Amino acid sequence: MLPRNQPEKPNLRNLLPEFNLSKLFARNKAVSHAPLNSELVQAALSTEPERIHGVLSNAARRNPKLSLVFAGLGGLSIIVAIKKGAQSSAAKSEIEFRKTQLNQATYELKGQEAVHVPWNKDNLNNWLYRPVKITGRPIHNKAMLVPRMLEGYKGYDYIVPLVTNENEDGSVQEGVLLNKGWIPHEYYHVGARWRIENSLPQTFEGYVSLNSELDEKNDFFKEGNATNPRFNKWNHVYLPDMAEATGFKNANEAKVALIECVNPQSVLDERLPKHFEMSLIGSEDYPFPKTRAGALQLRKMPWDLKGEQNFYLAAGFVFTGLAGALRFLV
Repeated sequence: MLPRNQPEKPNLRNLLPEFNLSKLFARNKAVSHAPLNSELVQAALSTEPERIHGVLSNAARRNPKLSLVFAGLGGLSIIVAIKKGAQSSAAKSEIEFRKTQLNQATYELKGQEAVHVPWNKDNLNNWLYRPVKITGRPIHNKAMLVPRMLEGYKGYDYIVPLVTNENEDGSVQEGVLLNKGWIPHEYYHVGARWRIENSLPQTFEGYVSLNSELDEKNDFFKEGNATNPRFNKWNHVYLPDMAEATGFKNANEAKVALIECVNPQSVLDERLPKHFEMSLIGSEDYPFPKTRAGALQLRKMPWDLKGEQNFYLAAGFVFTGLAGALRFLV
């Protein structure tokens, strides 16, 4: 029997079901947002000091190696945080590169350069995101529509073969791939559109692109492409297959990169939320081209990666603090 006024000794079996480390993180939101220092660890450990002290004491006595587990988790979290920091720096560099390229004067592709484009696999980095202007005839019956959700609305990137050179009967054609922009899903079928598509020669402004945000690396489990003309179904951008589907004589050159339409008058700021010149009320005509802010978007922006880095750093310090506390209590 314990004296009447003496509290009962904490029992690990009774306390552990109530003790939840995720709740500990949730109560201490500063762990993932505030500047990181040892006070955060102390704050996390002092949320319910008597209960946690009892749990840790019993856990340390029952499993002396538990501190090594927490130390390992702490070290792993810090390693991931370092990696996230490096990725954030790389993302900043990529955005600055794109800005520099997009700020260059528009290069007009004329004559043989519109057929045999000046970029290839060796000098592609010099041309990526560089503004270009080209004149050609879009072939809408060979359009390749790749799914893209915009603000929760289903639609497609509208990629067409752009013929820049052909013989009289059109049996031999050469040209490039052109991403005209985004269309709502209602216009997937040509017959459902309110207009007859213009297949006459036109001039387009855009930039050299790989459309990498829609490539197969974006979703490992995404369905493949059905390149056969009978199906013509596309789920991701894969330029070699797309170039082959055009039937162009210069398909080997067309597969290196495509031209992505952009509004050259839009503001060049990666933080702007408008990434396409989109309008669902008819004030703008589809397909809606990208804005220059849209051209700067990455799968994960630097501030997203920075937030993840802060979270893993915080987790690393908390786990390291728990490991130290367990070592002290053994």
